[in-house]
Amino acid sequence: MVNDIFYLRQLTPFLHGNGPFFILALSQNSVKLFKADQYSVEQIESSLLPDSMDEALWYEMPQSELHHRSGAPGITLFHGQGLGDELRKEAISRYFQHVDRAVSELLKDSTDPLVLAGVPYYIPLYKEISHYKYICDDFVEGSVEKRTAEEIHSVAWMAVREKFQEPLHKKIEQFQNVQGSGLTSDSLPDVLEAATEGRIDTLFLGNVHASLDDVNESMMNTAIRRALNSGAEIYESEAIVNDPSQVRALLRF
Repeated sequence: MVNDIFYLRQLTPFLHGNGPFFILALSQNSVKLFKADQYSVEQIESSLLPDSMDEALWYEMPQSELHHRSGAPGITLFHGQGLGDELRKEAISRYFQHVDRAVSELLKDSTDPLVLAGVPYYIPLYKEISHYKYICDDFVEGSVEKRTAEEIHSVAWMAVREKFQEPLHKKIEQFQNVQGSGLTSDSLPDVLEAATEGRIDTLFLGNVHASLDDVNESMMNTAIRRALNSGAEIYESEAIVNDPSQVRALLRF
C-alpha cells in the first residue's frame, strides 16, 4: 500500500539557512557579477560593467604610463611589466572605481550580502573604494579567471553561509535562556499538542535525513505541518537535537 501522506521533515532545511547573495569576481581581464543562493548561481549580464581593466582605463591614462602590446599600437595593458607598484595600485583602484559605480547601480535596491572573489591583493583595494554596504568579510581567494561559476559559487557559499545561520543561533540562544521556565518542550507528544494549540514559536529537528519508524515519522510530520500553519519557524540543528527521533520546541506561551 502506498502512503499518500506528504512528509515535510526532509524539506525543512529549505525553509531557513539559505538566501540570496551576490558574488563579484574580480580580475584585470574580466569582471563578473553573479546572483546566487545555496543551490544556484547565475551571471548578471550588464553593459554597465567594464569588460576588463584595459577597457575601463585606456582612454584616461597618459601615454607615459602605458605599456603597449607589441604589434598592436594603441592597445594598452595595465598588467605585467611596465608599471611601478604605486602606479599599478593607482590604476587598479581607478579600475575598481568603474566597477563599483556599475555594481552600486545594479545593486542599488539590495541589502543582500556580496562576496568578493579574487587574488588577496584586490580585496582590500575594492573594499576601500566600494559604496556597497553589505560586503562579506570572508571572500573567495585566488585567481578567478580559469574557475567556473560553479567552482566560485561553492566557495562563496561557505563564505556567506554563517550569515544565513544567524537567525538559528539566536533562536538556540533564546531556547537555552528560557529552559526550565515552562516555555520549552522536548517531548514529541507534548510538542504535537503544542503545535495543535498554536503555541510553538520555533521547532528544532535533528538529522532530517535519518530514518524513523512509521509512528514517529507520522507524529513529527503532523507537528511540523501544524507548527507551520501557526507561523512557527522550523530548523534542522543537530547541535541542539542529537537524536533524530526527538524534537525540541521553543513555546510562545
